[in-house]
Amino acid sequence: MKNSFNSLKTSIDTSSHTVSSVGNFKRLAVVGIIVLTPLAANFLLASWLLQIVGSIPGNEFFQITPYPVLNHLIKGSLIVVLGSVLIIGTGKLFSTRKGSMLESRMDLIFLQIPLISSVYTITKTAADTVFRKKDDFKHPVKIDFNGVQFTGFQTGNCSKDGRKVVFVPTAPNITSGFVVEVTEDQLVKTDETLEDALKRILSAGFSN
Repeated sequence: MKNSFNSLKTSIDTSSHTVSSVGNFKRLAVVGIIVLTPLAANFLLASWLLQIVGSIPGNEFFQITPYPVLNHLIKGSLIVVLGSVLIIGTGKLFSTRKGSMLESRMDLIFLQIPLISSVYTITKTAADTVFRKKDDFKHPVKIDFNGVQFTGFQTGNCSKDGRKVVFVPTAPNITSGFVVEVTEDQLVKTDETLEDALKRILSAGFSN
């Protein structure tokens, strides 16, 4: 009887140790996935960017080193520098009075061209909302709808009847969503930062 009891106890201890080991392996696997996933994503992004840089004509002028990857990095750095100079120079030009008049004329020209006018209006409005009115966009809000709250971002615009225009992104793809017009009492102000709100949406709610 005593031997049977000892055998049963040994079997239970062994099973508990096996379950504990499996649980420990699962925990380690989860930690490994969490660490390696963003590294792999950044590696794929870097590879994709290098392929784009390599596809730009003019590689024969950047055969500086015997290493193609390093040559692509040099080429990419030069493109970034020249692009930054172009952006800043354009901003400086259109910040003047004459530049503002030129921008207005450009708007009139593009708005008269079918199809192109739609693309031009959408992209310029989006850029204006994100960069010029970024103070409003940086403050996430909650929209209360029948007891359910949605995370949204104020665009800084209002409808003709005074309602606030809010963009409500979908999860985890924040490039799509809904543009809603709500009254002030439907907005719930929060102390949440833009980074925290975006992290929760991009993680489909799995991140705190």
